[in-house]
Amino acid sequence: VLRHGNLARFALSRFCVTIAWQMLGVAVGWQVYRLTGDPLALGLIGLWQFLPFVSLVLIGGQAADRLDRRRMLLVAYAVESACVAALLWFTLDGLRAVWPVYLAVGTFGATRAFWAPAGQALLPSLVPREQFPDAVAINAILFQVAVIAGPALGGLLFLLDAAVVYAVCLALFFVAFLLMAGARTPRIESGGEMALGAQFLEGVRFVLRERAVLGVISLDLFAVLLSGAVALLPVYARDILELGPWGLGLLRAAPGVPSLSSRRTTR
Repeated sequence: VLRHGNLARFALSRFCVTIAWQMLGVAVGWQVYRLTGDPLALGLIGLWQFLPFVSLVLIGGQAADRLDRRRMLLVAYAVESACVAALLWFTLDGLRAVWPVYLAVGTFGATRAFWAPAGQALLPSLVPREQFPDAVAINAILFQVAVIAGPALGGLLFLLDAAVVYAVCLALFFVAFLLMAGARTPRIESGGEMALGAQFLEGVRFVLRERAVLGVISLDLFAVLLSGAVALLPVYARDILELGPWGLGLLRAAPGVPSLSSRRTTR
């Protein structure tokens, strides 16, 4: 399935971005906790990402139906690259307050509201219908590998300096941008002129009508809510287990190991 060049570029681009996101999770979490010593400050990182995302995701879905999805991804990657560059600059300047970090992660949340629906909607158009399950499997495996390798690499590089982590993340976003810039995606027909509120209500009715979809979404909702405890791992890594940033990276990577093993067994 990777013989389709556009799919290969998309998958590798997503792989680079996911690794960068996982590395940022380690660096940002360790920096904020080292600066504040307050577990609440770690929770606020997730809140600052969640609020812009949930506020804009419906607009992002509308945009993915009406605009060029590849260009949406390119704009999102460019904005996120600027945020990583800002974190790098603040770190080199000697980070003394947490507000620049919160501002950066808030921007990450806002851009995710656009690139997440655009990327999910773009994937089916990159391969023939009969190869779509293979494309999903490849993307899932690459995502899980990045979820394991990203935190471990981020923790290892943090031993050198936080600025090294941000510099590598910036390079990964640049590679992802170049990969998507070289992709050629088909033109998508507009999703229609139905109002946003009407589309939202139609989506709710569809989910309630399709019990399988409702079950999957509900299960994922509870899993995401309970996984918020991962934000507190810097507390365990520094104060309880005394492992340092490298240990934090391993702790964040560990949940992805059994998931990757189950995916490979299934395939």
